[in-house]
Amino acid sequence: MSRLAQAFAVILCIVFCGCAKQDKQKEVPAFLQGSYKSLKAIEGATAVGVTYADYLKLLQEMSAEVLALDDYLKANPSPQYRALVEELDRVLTMYVDAGTAWKAEIEASSSLLKRRDLKSYPQAELVALKYGMTERLVSMRIVQNIWSLIGERAPVLHGAFYGTVDLNLQKPKTIDQLREAALAKKGVADCVEVEDWSPDVKTPEGWFIVGKIVNRCGKSFNSVPITFIIWRGGDHPSGELVRDLGGIGPGAEKTFRIPYSADITGVRYKAVGEGRTGVLPIVHH
Repeated sequence: MSRLAQAFAVILCIVFCGCAKQDKQKEVPAFLQGSYKSLKAIEGATAVGVTYADYLKLLQEMSAEVLALDDYLKANPSPQYRALVEELDRVLTMYVDAGTAWKAEIEASSSLLKRRDLKSYPQAELVALKYGMTERLVSMRIVQNIWSLIGERAPVLHGAFYGTVDLNLQKPKTIDQLREAALAKKGVADCVEVEDWSPDVKTPEGWFIVGKIVNRCGKSFNSVPITFIIWRGGDHPSGELVRDLGGIGPGAEKTFRIPYSADITGVRYKAVGEGRTGVLPIVHH
């Protein structure tokens, strides 16, 4: 064989062998097919729309496949795929949590009393707290937020099925990390609310506006130059300062009582030195 022919043969080997190896990497192993298909089925369903009843069926199928894979790996140990099972179990738990919140939404919508306060559905409230959500009412937004968090984990999880990612070396973000990242993105008005706001409370001393500020952000706004203020007659700086309520720590609340005035309509926040002002949401009970 001439040198030219040898060189050509080497090139062909590199090209076709390399492609064959790449194709092999893109194939999910047979023992992972069941769990992979069940994962993709629920991912696809939540992306395009699914009924609650079908969602529960998909959860049951995924749970059965994860258990079967767990049994297989007990008989055929593999640190790489053991990490995959653990991650699948975490994702399954997140889907189950979303289902819990969804069930509460269905109950709230079908209830004659139409009670949508999250505190009326303790299990759903625990789910919201677990993922760092500041929702006060039952809504599908809780469900969709959890699905979104699962979506952030998907690329690494899919890579583990194809053998391109070792979850022992490249772990997806944990629920705690995802929650902290979500909290870090939230601003004052996303996490802090004015509760029990009442503009017409009569006392022996006269009429008052009362309420309390609750910080559900999980972080302190005392460390940044933000104070909570009540203005009369317009926005800062044109309005008159009625009360500077100061800062508030994570998980804390602060009550206030000020003399009634028709032109006081809510509580605002001021970021000193940045010129930022905004209105805090008022929650009526």
